[in-house]
Amino acid sequence: PNIVTVYDVGTEGASTFIAMEYVEGQSMADWLRQSPNPSIETVLDMAAQIASGLDYAHQHGIVHRDVKPANLLLDQEGKIKLVDFGLARDEALGSITRSGELAGTPHYMSPEQARAKRHVVDHRTDIYSLGVVMFELLTLKRPFEGRSSHEIVSAILFREPPKVRSINPKIPRDLELICQTAMAKVPGERYQDAAALRDDLDRFLAHQSILATHDGSRANNDSRCETTQESILADRLKRSATGRKASGMISTPSAPCIRSLLIRDEAIRILRRMGFSLADGPEIEDEFHCFDALNTPADHPARNEKDTFYFDSGKLLRTHTSSVQIRTMESQTPPIRIIAPGSAYRRDEIDATHLSVFNQLEGLYVGEAVSLPDLKGTLEYFLRELFGMTTEVRFRPHFFPFTEPSFEIDVKLQAKGQAPRWIEIAGCGMVDPAVFEAINQSRKDNAFDPEKVTGFAFGMGLDRLAMIRWGIRDIRSLIENDVRFLKQFA
Repeated sequence: PNIVTVYDVGTEGASTFIAMEYVEGQSMADWLRQSPNPSIETVLDMAAQIASGLDYAHQHGIVHRDVKPANLLLDQEGKIKLVDFGLARDEALGSITRSGELAGTPHYMSPEQARAKRHVVDHRTDIYSLGVVMFELLTLKRPFEGRSSHEIVSAILFREPPKVRSINPKIPRDLELICQTAMAKVPGERYQDAAALRDDLDRFLAHQSILATHDGSRANNDSRCETTQESILADRLKRSATGRKASGMISTPSAPCIRSLLIRDEAIRILRRMGFSLADGPEIEDEFHCFDALNTPADHPARNEKDTFYFDSGKLLRTHTSSVQIRTMESQTPPIRIIAPGSAYRRDEIDATHLSVFNQLEGLYVGEAVSLPDLKGTLEYFLRELFGMTTEVRFRPHFFPFTEPSFEIDVKLQAKGQAPRWIEIAGCGMVDPAVFEAINQSRKDNAFDPEKVTGFAFGMGLDRLAMIRWGIRDIRSLIENDVRFLKQFA
């Protein structure tokens, strides 16, 4: 259904032929040029038909990889047929029918296609492309444009698509959310099959609650989840910015200074454009999530009471937001791409460069074939977006118990009136297989098989970033509320 039938394949002399069904009608691309204002009902019907055709292909192990209006034929009765499987991939065999680094039409490519990593492209790439087609049907625009294929691919990789309602405010919010979920940058946050997308379209038509939610996940029941993890986190961060305490939380100075908040928000915006989503976790932790699962041995100095705040119960104040990475891997399966901003606590002597409470931003990316070049490319792009495109970045070998290999990252910056110098900015590395093994033991499965998945992690201090960005010499200035310091930012 909804796929052009192939009747025969063969050779005649020196020529190869394919005998296919003849569709009397036109392509969707031609139809769009003649029908400038398709109704929502028409768009929904078309999207449902495309989803049905894709579902049939996917059930038979075939990924189309070039879903676009030019490859969708409409017959005279309005029935849609998928055509041109020239870039099709057999998921079981991993083969493609045409070679090339970038397989697909740039405007409709998924981020994983744009990275030219064939081995990580699965049927969910077609879900993304269908989301782009829906976007175009609803807005008469494509989400990403550019003067060249390179510009379009770069936008797909590093920018969030515009919201449908920002272009066409008449579109219902639920329909915008369906489109947004289909176009999620991370495959694990999309509809996981075409049937699920088609079912949500049917729910929308029947005036029922859809299953897509605002955090890119699927609801567990028919009731709409009004408050998502990200909105909770955003509210909590807003409370900390205004100095209001959350229940059970330590008060200021754990609340970030406005400078740290500004750098945090900018960092989050950059990383979210790259496909990372926000994650959160408790600040009162246990030793497993803070140390054991992170391959930190019992005799490591960080576990000493002289370095960590312990409670009588054995719980502790987290020493880093890496514990959020562990909790995320316990509750989700690969691929995972998250960032975790938040407070961390260590028994440091307070001086010009140290506080006992500071603010971190950590990131984690786990999936198939995640590599060291992915790590370097991600962090180089992030730091140049933050400090300027000409910023020099270098990676120095280092040791962290939870990554191997590990690196510290320096950027070369020039303060006013001073010569340029290298400044340590962050730590990073490839996730140690021992961490994955600890997660599997906790989950009681093998979802993070070190033979199948790899990943990278990184972390940086937001207060330190703010100090570097605005030339703040004493970290204590961020928490002392000295009017002489604050008035320069008024």
